[in-house]
Amino acid sequence: MENKLEKKEKTSSGIILKTGMIPRIGSCIIAATNYILVCREKFVRNVEHGNTLSTPGLKIMTISFCEEIWNKIEKPQEPTELTFYDLPINTLLSQVINPGGGLEKIASTMSDVWAMMNKQPNGEEGNLLTSGWNMFFVEGVESEDYSRRDLKHFPIILVWQSYKTVDYGGWHIFSDDSLNIYCSVATRVFLR
Repeated sequence: MENKLEKKEKTSSGIILKTGMIPRIGSCIIAATNYILVCREKFVRNVEHGNTLSTPGLKIMTISFCEEIWNKIEKPQEPTELTFYDLPINTLLSQVINPGGGLEKIASTMSDVWAMMNKQPNGEEGNLLTSGWNMFFVEGVESEDYSRRDLKHFPIILVWQSYKTVDYGGWHIFSDDSLNIYCSVATRVFLR
């Protein structure tokens, strides 16, 4: 079967690869939230060298957010559907995403990222890759640098790292302030 390139109205201008559209892999539903998400309070490092530092459950080993994401506060949200795509080639992210082409219509939220991580808190199999990068695009909040930047939606990268020699692993989550990130075919992109 030929790998057809999907064209969805909401993503046609936001996820463009020079060779065509990225093939759709699947989708998942994110439940409604009834809480305010404060990034700097929710995303807390809780694993260090195999020792869980806080309550069991979601294991986060490293966090590195730009100021526009770290200071983000989100209101409760309605249920939503995320569609995910796997990159078909190694490429710079700037070759995949057209930041001026409607990214605001398809961007995820940090609540979406949090919900997805909590479905696989210990690196279980699921929609998030545990052997590659997972990428979301989230609108930043204003900061000193925000008005000078062309980018208003920041890539959020989520990677599971498992250690075979010891019984621990955890999520690494970080944001970047540019689209000049080299992505391999082991990258999954999540969009609303």
